[in-house]
Amino acid sequence: MVSRYKQGLGVVLVLALLGSLVTCATIYVMKVHYQVPWEDEGLKGKKVVFSFKDERADKHILTKNAKKEFGSFSESFYLSVGHAEEPGHRMGVYDLGGMFEEAFHKRLENLGIDVVEERRDSEIGLVIALKSFQLDLVISTWKVTLEYEARLVKKGNVLATQSLYGQAERFKWVGRGEADKAVSEIFSDTVNRLDLERLFVMANIS
Repeated sequence: MVSRYKQGLGVVLVLALLGSLVTCATIYVMKVHYQVPWEDEGLKGKKVVFSFKDERADKHILTKNAKKEFGSFSESFYLSVGHAEEPGHRMGVYDLGGMFEEAFHKRLENLGIDVVEERRDSEIGLVIALKSFQLDLVISTWKVTLEYEARLVKKGNVLATQSLYGQAERFKWVGRGEADKAVSEIFSDTVNRLDLERLFVMANIS
């Protein structure tokens, strides 16, 4: 006969296992939908080497108030890409830098720009330097801010820069869906507002 001690130990182990599974299940992956503009190809023939730099002073994506609502956040993003009014194509799960890289690749391709992998002295580099990206919960409102600087560089020299800033708010209903929508809105807006044609003109690149 199994002793009560062993029975109790078995119950404890089962509860501990269930607790760990529940904890793992609550690790959140943020859903971001990037609304890419329709094809333009205004910069067809241009080539750039893309790179992303995380220059945030505060590396925390969630504030303390937002963390209380999200629980464990993986700092990963489930990215989908599509035109306005479309559900979008599921791209996969990315870290912060990977999400920016994937979205900007789509943006550049729509402008006719060829994104090349190999860096050469003669090639132009597009650097996206992230300055801030944070989601906050103020009373019952999700607030997200995003700021980055775009730089055209060649041979280590900065030829032209452009700064983009955006802020979005959404009322918090049940769950975290409105937070995802707020992040998606400001992400799409700030990526799409980058005026690459003007940046090339400023850099005196024909």
